[in-house]
Amino acid sequence: MGMSCLAMDGRERAAMQSCDLGEMRAYRERLRRYTAEDLEDIYFHIHILDYPVRYRLLMMEMEARQLRPPGDLAAPARAVDLSAWLGSFPLLARHRLLKAALLSIALTGATAAVTLAMLAPIWLFAMPLRFLGLQTAIVYFACAPVPPILGAALGGRMGGRGVYGVWVVLGVALALVLFSATGAPAAIVRPLLHPQGAGGYAFGGF
Repeated sequence: MGMSCLAMDGRERAAMQSCDLGEMRAYRERLRRYTAEDLEDIYFHIHILDYPVRYRLLMMEMEARQLRPPGDLAAPARAVDLSAWLGSFPLLARHRLLKAALLSIALTGATAAVTLAMLAPIWLFAMPLRFLGLQTAIVYFACAPVPPILGAALGGRMGGRGVYGVWVVLGVALALVLFSATGAPAAIVRPLLHPQGAGGYAFGGF
């Protein structure tokens, strides 16, 4: 009787192992048919402690396709949503007018700062380094629209949508006024109005 029970237990364990191996093979075949997006979706939703074998098979399939787990990928840089950030403060969440005023100021200042930062290389080459002349002026004019456009786009991503877009435009305008106050635009235009010789640029004022 005892030997018979042991034989039955052995057969049951063998049957269970055979069943597990069959499930593993079937699961691995399903993984091979899935797309990379499907594998990433499974990676996000699989429970490692409940399904350790399936998780291992999933990782093996991703490694075979040279797919990195989504958590290992560097997250793309995103502009801070100033509206959501200010709304996270309980005081500002209760006082909408105060939040709106602070958001307007923040959008104007942030947009102006970003636009000025992108205009800084033009000021550097035009003023301290004195790269001036017809050819360099053409390059400056070609690059000049980029900072205001990108500054406005970033201002919109920071929360300057709808009526707050006015403050984004104001920030861009403020940056352009400050940039003009540095004298760089006048220095760039001056050689075009009063050409001296045939040189393409002047370096260091010589």
